Amino acid sequence: MKLSTPIKAIVLFILFFGAGWASYTDLLLFTVPQVKDVSWLKCCLSEYFMNKILYSVVIGLLPVSFIILWKRAPVISTGRRLLSIFIVLLCISLLTFYRYKRIRAIAEEKIAYERTIPHYGRKATVQMGGADINAENYIFLGILTGSLVSYILLRRKNGLLLSHKFTVVQEE
Repeated sequence: MKLSTPIKAIVLFILFFGAGWASYTDLLLFTVPQVKDVSWLKCCLSEYFMNKILYSVVIGLLPVSFIILWKRAPVISTGRRLLSIFIVLLCISLLTFYRYKRIRAIAEEKIAYERTIPHYGRKATVQMGGADINAENYIFLGILTGSLVSYILLRRKNGLLLSHKFTVVQEE
């Protein structure tokens, strides 16, 4: 029995949503830089819960974006589909790396500011919360950017990559 495209999208969304829900805490621990004298805290349970839901929804949208891309472009061959997946994952990785560097710079800036305030023998520590992290925003932007780049490069008609056919013109 062959499933229709909307049913596939819903099933894949639910599966990836569950994977996002399960991997949220591990991803945050992996992608947040360890900076001396900075402690990461969860400000409140509702903020953590909302970020976890948003992250899970964004991860759930990943296969849906591929289905939409493959239908609209249309990307039919397996090689082009794998290349589109690679492009989207590359964009997500680059934006996650940018986020990592940005969080590190913000943390170091806050540490430099805290050191200007006299603490009278106490150790100056900086606390940063979930609002400073925003992982789901960068991943969502990576999905959109990667999908757009894949669409432009891999679409079937007038695509910039893998679509040019060379023809030999015979002169008479």
